[in-house]
Amino acid sequence: MAGKAHFQKHKRVAYFVKTALIFLVFITIFSMLTGLLFLKAQTVAAADGDSESMAAAFVPSFDLPAGLVVNAPERPLLYSHNADIPLEIPAASRLMALLVSAEKIGPDELISISAQVADLASFEVNSNFGLERGMTLPFRYLALRMILQNSDAAALAIAEHLTAGEEGFLKMMQQRASELGMANTKFHSLLLSQTERENPAPAIYTDPEIDWGKLVFEKDEHQEFQATIDGQPVPEILQEYRDTQILTATSSLNDLSRLAQALHSSRSAIEYLRVTEQLISVRVASSDRVIPVRSGITHLFTLSEGNVDAAYHHRSDRFSLTLSYGETIDGIPVTTLLLSAGKSPMIDETLKLYDKINQHYQRTALTEAGTPVPGHSEKTESGESFGLQYLDTVYYVHPRDNFYLKDDVVYVGNAPYLLPLQKGSMTGQIIFEMLDGTRIPVRIGPDRDIISSNTILARLVSQLYNNENLGLIIIGLAALICLILAVLLIREIVKLVYWRRMRRLEQAGNPKN
Repeated sequence: MAGKAHFQKHKRVAYFVKTALIFLVFITIFSMLTGLLFLKAQTVAAADGDSESMAAAFVPSFDLPAGLVVNAPERPLLYSHNADIPLEIPAASRLMALLVSAEKIGPDELISISAQVADLASFEVNSNFGLERGMTLPFRYLALRMILQNSDAAALAIAEHLTAGEEGFLKMMQQRASELGMANTKFHSLLLSQTERENPAPAIYTDPEIDWGKLVFEKDEHQEFQATIDGQPVPEILQEYRDTQILTATSSLNDLSRLAQALHSSRSAIEYLRVTEQLISVRVASSDRVIPVRSGITHLFTLSEGNVDAAYHHRSDRFSLTLSYGETIDGIPVTTLLLSAGKSPMIDETLKLYDKINQHYQRTALTEAGTPVPGHSEKTESGESFGLQYLDTVYYVHPRDNFYLKDDVVYVGNAPYLLPLQKGSMTGQIIFEMLDGTRIPVRIGPDRDIISSNTILARLVSQLYNNENLGLIIIGLAALICLILAVLLIREIVKLVYWRRMRRLEQAGNPKN
């Protein structure tokens, strides 16, 4: 009996030790896998730099209250004037309404016209098609009417289709703005024409003595904004503007550049900003009717000779906005946002800006895919050397008379390099830095396949590194196994403690044993 008990004791201890060792092995593997993926994530990330210095050297030949030009998709600033100042920009409501609705409604989805929408439509003299209660119209028509004709009725019809009405839709717009990081943006009204009709703009917007083009808002030592014209402080202008009640939308051009990027990235939304003229078929009273919809800034598209791909203009007696997406003659992709006090369409200013950007900047291939990385090589875990090549063709924009790059580059590798290594796989980065601090990361990898140590483990590590989803699946399975082993380990500990307690009781009852 004692021998049997002794055997059971050693069996349980051995099982306990085995379970503990397996648990430790899996914990180690789990940590290594997690560390590998974390290293990869760390090397891929790149910091955004401040491109204000490069933008400061560019001065257009005209003055406006505010302007912003970014190079897309690289997005460094090429021009900035009063771009971070929150102003009353009604166009922000229209553009956000387009983004939110286009993301949720298909172009042919039918929308019903309510009595309130029909009533609003009766005030819209610039429309060639009246809206009547009970009509059902495709979203495509209402979206174009909202954008190209500044239609409150169309905007409200869309809002009622998605939410209970204007209030709910404004909350949806505000939430989307928050997601985009538009910290200086607040939406007050969706019905812009009605708001301006019922509340004419204060005198500050139309004061002929205020040269809005030369107006600059700067922060003083107390971090308060100060208004200056030609370097002279004009605090009364700023105070009058501060005292003006915002009734439409508050935003800044920096915020609107984020919205413009989101619109450009949305296939469903950007198409509405590419329309110059479109015929839309609608069914009214059991009959088909074709309605023409035209852009008010068609000349911007035609005069640019194809350089402008998409555009939007909103006229307001507050601040008017002209947005454009396009390329300069030499192929520099740009997004422009220009603000004016009054209802100027700023077509000439936009075209001049394209020309000035093209004269001042150029776009250069920083790296070309497949070319060697000079001065850099690596070794595998077994000591075999291999060269590095750029994996991507990367362009950047810089002043024409200055490459605007620091001499030194930063090399980030992922050593140790486990085999096999595949040509075209990423093993690190070369980070170029512009003089203003902007960092441009470029992926690099081996210039040939290296399979001399084609072990199962090496193949697994290679697949894990090049397939993040696979890595996450393996980590999940490893975590599950660790959890199961932990439960088994705890169970064995409990059983071992219980066995020892029973053994002590047995020995106390049979002192001879």
